[in-house]
Amino acid sequence: LAGIAAGLALGMKTNGSVLAAAVAVPVLAQLALSVRRGRLPKRFAGAASGALLGAILVTGGWWYARNWIQVGNPVAPFEVRALGVELFKGQASLHDYLTVSPGGPRNPVSEVLRSWWSDVTFWARSDLSYEERSGGLGPLWSWLGWPSLGLASLFALRRRPDLVVSVLLPAAAAFAVLPYRWWSRFTMYLAGLGVIAVVAMLERVPDDWRRRTFATAIVVLSLAGAALATRRVDPAGYGRRLGTGDLISLAAHPGRQRTVGNLFFHEFAWVDDVSPRATIGVEFQAPQIRFLYPLFGARLERHVVLLNPGDETSVDKRLSGREPAYLFVGSGSAFDRWARARPRRYRLLGQDRGTRVFRRIAR
Repeated sequence: LAGIAAGLALGMKTNGSVLAAAVAVPVLAQLALSVRRGRLPKRFAGAASGALLGAILVTGGWWYARNWIQVGNPVAPFEVRALGVELFKGQASLHDYLTVSPGGPRNPVSEVLRSWWSDVTFWARSDLSYEERSGGLGPLWSWLGWPSLGLASLFALRRRPDLVVSVLLPAAAAFAVLPYRWWSRFTMYLAGLGVIAVVAMLERVPDDWRRRTFATAIVVLSLAGAALATRRVDPAGYGRRLGTGDLISLAAHPGRQRTVGNLFFHEFAWVDDVSPRATIGVEFQAPQIRFLYPLFGARLERHVVLLNPGDETSVDKRLSGREPAYLFVGSGSAFDRWARARPRRYRLLGQDRGTRVFRRIAR
């Protein structure tokens, strides 16, 4: 299970390698320590280590292997260097892709405090985005979670060194190493640890009015967090916001089509009817096209061709091969004008939110 968890973290994003290490290293260390103390035979520990690493590679290594085979760099487009030696050639460094915290860069401590404070005054929030950049861990964390985790950590240092080594130190190391300490989508593990710590603290509060008060605060803050997370869900990218009624309706009718185009971004609705084996040419730098991922399909089977400025004359050649073929562009762009000038070859299927999609007519 630890290997599967680490593999899933590794395969989701490049920075997931830190979280994968935070899961795997303590397990390997515990196995090595058990062998040294004579608690486990070497053969068993070796088999367990192999199973752990194998699960990580199977569940998380396929995307890196695919990049390595296709472009010669498992972490493309990032460059990899060690001791001044270029191991893998890339087009950019990790810092070129880092997102600045709201309000501009500050020192790490103030960035974290600013983010957590956003959920202290949760009643002033209007909506919640899936990539929320101000707060996002919820009122329970900002009011009770981090203080409870701090107290529980002090208790563990005195009574439970195994928890410190296997849980708290890896989480603290990941939090210290990863760049987005202020961004809740990258620190959700803190909320999980906070909930456990809150329950642990509740059990240690005397069974009188103090425990009842603490329990009431937990319930109120939990309900506030649930309301905040469902009252108005913002998908980011200026998509359609979902209210509580929308979420209840979706939950009550699980058979409904839950796609990006159907729920949030109507300019992608046409993709729902496209063959999973189709080729889609997309204007890469069109500001109206905010995401590329929906074009690939649920199983990443579609062939997506990125078209840059100046590629207009080579569109036909770039889209050759698998049929059917589509062209997804920004309205009024050079690619749009090029396609509309060839109505016998490119038929307009629809337009929405500043985009146009054409289907190439086979000759």
